[in-house]
Amino acid sequence: MNNDLDIRKLFENWVEPEIAHYYVGCLLGIMKFDTSQETWLSVKAACLVNGGANRALFSILEACVDSGMLVNNEDAQYKWNKEFDQHIYWEKDNQRQ
Repeated sequence: MNNDLDIRKLFENWVEPEIAHYYVGCLLGIMKFDTSQETWLSVKAACLVNGGANRALFSILEACVDSGMLVNNEDAQYKWNKEFDQHIYWEKDNQRQ
């Protein structure tokens, strides 16, 4: 996995759904991260075609929205939620009883 990738930076601005799928694939280490048109064209089908990879990446994006990490808009674009505090989220879901 590329340690230079940061979800906060990748989703700093509104991201189109197919690019969001690509970013998630890159963050998971299953797609090569590169800003070249050639790299995008080589993985574009996996991000656009309604297949297993696309559905899995969509599920991850939706889980990120459900957790409050990302927000989405009416155009199905995704963006980092600047209000998300991972420490509060972790403590809330993992309180000892």
